[in-house]
Amino acid sequence: MRSNIEDFKQRGAIVEYRSVDVTNENDMHHLLSDVYKQYGRIDGVVHGAGIIEDKLLVDKKIDSWTRVVETKVIGLLILQKYLRFESLKFFTVFSSVAGRYGNSGQSDYATANEIMNRLCCQLRINWNNQINIIAFCWGPWGQTKFGAGMVTAETEAKFAKNGVRLVSVDIGHQLFKDELLRINNSDVEIICGEGPWEKRESSIGEIKQNCLASDTSSIGPLIGRSEKSVLARNNQSINFHIDAKQNYLQHHRIDGIPVLPAAAALEMFAEAAQHFWSGWKVVEIQNFCLLKGIELKDDARNFSIVISPPPYGSSAGFEVNAILQSEKKDSKPLIHYKSTLRLEQKLPHGIEQVNKLHAEKKLTVTKAYNELLFHGPCFQVIEDIEGLSTNGASATVKTTRPVNWIINADKHDKWIFDPAIIDSAAQMGILWTRNFRDETALPTKFGRVVRYQETLPDQLYMEFELIPSQDSNLLCANVYFSDIAGQMVFLIENMECISSKALNRLGGSARVTSKAIELSSGEL
Repeated sequence: MRSNIEDFKQRGAIVEYRSVDVTNENDMHHLLSDVYKQYGRIDGVVHGAGIIEDKLLVDKKIDSWTRVVETKVIGLLILQKYLRFESLKFFTVFSSVAGRYGNSGQSDYATANEIMNRLCCQLRINWNNQINIIAFCWGPWGQTKFGAGMVTAETEAKFAKNGVRLVSVDIGHQLFKDELLRINNSDVEIICGEGPWEKRESSIGEIKQNCLASDTSSIGPLIGRSEKSVLARNNQSINFHIDAKQNYLQHHRIDGIPVLPAAAALEMFAEAAQHFWSGWKVVEIQNFCLLKGIELKDDARNFSIVISPPPYGSSAGFEVNAILQSEKKDSKPLIHYKSTLRLEQKLPHGIEQVNKLHAEKKLTVTKAYNELLFHGPCFQVIEDIEGLSTNGASATVKTTRPVNWIINADKHDKWIFDPAIIDSAAQMGILWTRNFRDETALPTKFGRVVRYQETLPDQLYMEFELIPSQDSNLLCANVYFSDIAGQMVFLIENMECISSKALNRLGGSARVTSKAIELSSGEL
């Protein structure tokens, strides 16, 4: 609030701030009388007072309902009672699309806004159509210059299911200005924001059951085009297919079969969450677990990501749960991965990373990819291995872009969590277990994956820190990625891998597979 006031002053406005309860008639009467006495007239009013206390009606208490409704409605009634409409040029209220279309969990808030809309229509008549009266039915606002907006995670998800996007600062300012300056404006109720209003207008009163599908659109580089739907309890579903012919899947084969990397599934979760809450940033992935691996024996398979929004959120951030599942089998979907995602307004600050010396064993990158690893060119991002020790390892790695992984990807596409970097941590797990256990380890869990920068630099330094474990078949590690200045930009905490000597057969298989593909192409 102080920042907004200061911003007004720097732009040349004279600002006077007074605190008053808009539902207290005596206080409001006193305030307006003082303003008229000091300035002689009031040219315009913006009634923006409001309280949100979202809950299902069955959970609502009467005092909460009263606070939400009366702040808007009683506040408006008192304003119109003591304003001298003869000098007014405009009278506006900040209403909401919730008043026009309804919104579960917001019965009180929707009621308050729709009453304001109706009162404004009546005021137009009462004031002889001489004043520009507008009820701005705003969609959900995104982040503003000095604030996080007024949308909880649950509310944003409910709007998103109907294709309603957050109102940006620039669009909101321009719309407000245009409507105030509109001459002979006969429209009182103005719907503000991006959404399928015509479709919603024609469907008011219809009962929607279980699933409301939207048109297909591209969610992110890995998910691609998909169909979104809404399930019970406001769970969001993204339905898409995975094409085994994609470069990254051809370069990630186990026993000759393309297998979806855990790192790719993690990035898909992030893309889905970022799509539904576009005004927020996915800052970390928590408790990412492999339940059932995904083999792509056919050219394409259908999958869905289901995201469960939290019932409430705050400007500090919120968490959502996600699962990746394949088509239903015997009436039950097969769940492959699950995780929790943390969203906040901005990325956290990284700390300085202190790298350690690992000099017990040396290993060349050529030997690593030709003999020990099974990863093809898309995944070959380790550029130099400085050394390995019983405590861990260190290396330099290069970051990637979607164009390195996906056929016909847009050159402007960007990762949220670079899956090649995540996979490089798992690759180092294999190199460590091959050197110290003569086993190969595959990832099953990432306890926590955090990003500290929007765009990663081209090259990172990897510090692979072993976590002691009592289970001889389990490899646990923390993996830190820092930039050339030593600032941490990416973190993988508590990565767990299961190791087995039988998996050593995979070492060098990418080179064999690559030759087979080249031979097949030559014969064709």
